[in-house]
Amino acid sequence: MYPDNFYIDVYIDANGSTHDVFSPTTMAVNIARYSHFPHDRKLRRSLQSQSVRDLLTAALQRLFSTYKPQTWILDKTKLGKPFLLGKDSPHISISHSGNWCACAVASSVRMGIDIEVVKNRDWASYCTEVFHSSEAQWILAVEGKERDIRGLTCWCRKEAMVKALGLGLTIALSEIGFCADGHLIALPQALGNVSDWKFYTQAIQSEVVLAVAWQVNAGLA
Repeated sequence: MYPDNFYIDVYIDANGSTHDVFSPTTMAVNIARYSHFPHDRKLRRSLQSQSVRDLLTAALQRLFSTYKPQTWILDKTKLGKPFLLGKDSPHISISHSGNWCACAVASSVRMGIDIEVVKNRDWASYCTEVFHSSEAQWILAVEGKERDIRGLTCWCRKEAMVKALGLGLTIALSEIGFCADGHLIALPQALGNVSDWKFYTQAIQSEVVLAVAWQVNAGLA
């Protein structure tokens, strides 16, 4: 299954700045929208999973000239973190939501990626268990779609962090906190130091929110 009329590549360095090409000091992020996912839940999930795998395979073929499907085998840990099995395999992360799929690839850093379709939610009900007090204040300061985007921005950053470390949802998300300008201000000890984490966040066409998280002391130097 191929993307429809929306597809972008982003290459990000350790500071979150974007570049035109992939290199050992950047990570590649691929984002695509598909138009033919069915309404049947089971079939839809199957096609989403296959599509994000296809997106990852296409990215690997572009980024590594010697890559073949048998070069690296996609596997996952007991907690569900996907990884490539094989010699000198790069780090990867994948995500899908609605008609959107995203993947990230890097040679020298563990990263996590999360993408979520923007839709209305009762964000106030999430504030106690999911959001830090500073995030809750920022999210609830606006209404409508902007509130939905802010809520998902905070959510996707947290998901991306947890996915980067392969922890699954074993961390109390409310202990991870961001201020209004996007800087990380609170973090459980298990996730390292606040200063070690960097993020790339983008709201695409006000339709989806994308977040990528990585630790600067773990690569992309």
